[in-house]
Amino acid sequence: MTSPLEHTHWLPLLGLPLELRTNSRALSDVLDWEQPLGGWAHLPPALIAPVPTLQIDVLLGEAHEQIGGMRLFRHGQTALAGDGPRLLMAQTERGYGMACLPAEPLGDAIRAIWELGALLARGHGRVPVQAAALELNGRGVLLIGATGDPLLAACAARGLRLLARNIVHISDGAGDLRIWGDGAGGDLLSCTGPVTVCLLERGAGRASQIIPQPAADVVGLDEAARAVRAAYRLHSGGDLEMAAALIEHVT
Repeated sequence: MTSPLEHTHWLPLLGLPLELRTNSRALSDVLDWEQPLGGWAHLPPALIAPVPTLQIDVLLGEAHEQIGGMRLFRHGQTALAGDGPRLLMAQTERGYGMACLPAEPLGDAIRAIWELGALLARGHGRVPVQAAALELNGRGVLLIGATGDPLLAACAARGLRLLARNIVHISDGAGDLRIWGDGAGGDLLSCTGPVTVCLLERGAGRASQIIPQPAADVVGLDEAARAVRAAYRLHSGGDLEMAAALIEHVT
């Protein structure tokens, strides 16, 4: 691969200044017109951390050479080899990431950008938590467990806005506790903390029940435990509108 990295994008993922470069016009057009990662390019400057700009290079093309049974990608003086179609490299201290992938499907390149961005963000205090997240009137709620799109849709019908479907990141800098989404909410990219946590369990029947839990009993949050305002265990029944109403009530 020798085509230049002539397509650049400003993409401050998770509130970190990030420049994306690629040799693919097709990928560049998708990022411009479809915004598959959300509206990060329009993040208000006040929410962008004052740190050196991170950089991710995404090289799309075919690996025509092999070395020791591995596929070899070359671009100028750079060479990466591996035994799969996707090759990702992240140098957290330098704030640099690189992805080498086949030109199709473009969805693989989009996922690689998010994965590299999340890796680099770990070096700047963004702690990932596996949870769906919603926001209502500036307050956030994390849904931990088997969420499912129908429950998220029922919450949206009650006015809660989607912040993340699968992964949120939590940062705490200069006294500002902030919850960062995964771009699923479009222009909703973050909210201030702390948040309410709902531990989801599938209940029997149609009725749902919500029970307060000590925030200290929420496991798996590690460094992000400081972000919990209150915690509940939600036994979600078949009536998703009722479950959504309970989530709205505790948010």
